[in-house]
Amino acid sequence: MDVGEEFVIKEFEVMHESVALHYRIIERIFYLYAIVASIPFLAMAYVLKTPIDLIDGTFTSSLIIILLFVVTLGIMIFRLVIEHKLKVINYIRNINGIRAFMISKHDNIKNFSLMPTKTDFPKYFDILRDFFWEASIIAFTNSVLVSLLITNLLEISSIPRRKLVFFASVFAIWSVQFLWYWRIAKAKY
Repeated sequence: MDVGEEFVIKEFEVMHESVALHYRIIERIFYLYAIVASIPFLAMAYVLKTPIDLIDGTFTSSLIIILLFVVTLGIMIFRLVIEHKLKVINYIRNINGIRAFMISKHDNIKNFSLMPTKTDFPKYFDILRDFFWEASIIAFTNSVLVSLLITNLLEISSIPRRKLVFFASVFAIWSVQFLWYWRIAKAKY
């Protein structure tokens, strides 16, 4: 084995470790966000001990401030998850290139390699793959929290209108987050 092959093997190991590291980071960030996002509602349910209508316009100013904090944190976490996802995809593409290099140098291992060798795989934006669900849940939670803030801050007297504003804003805010993610994935890489 020459020096170039040793370097490639070491590079492969480093990339593999990096992928595993970023997977763990995303999992931990996701769990942290789930806990932080649920705390205001658990505390409100514990204190009030009655059923709560979240879109009735009766949020206290302290709850609004807490929700603003959680939403801000959620937007930052959504961005973090996307950035880590894009890094993982870069590392996987690098691993694919290393695999292609090793196969080109050693024809005897070509029949045993089941993994891809193209450096343009996986795609940077691919629905239902590579942290799509984590990013979707964070984006949806952010959308619900912002929509709760909107419906509680607007003075809409009719309940059907309030619900319409809530659901329309959930959809709109979720869409904006995913359009942002799509734009970053297409433009940045």
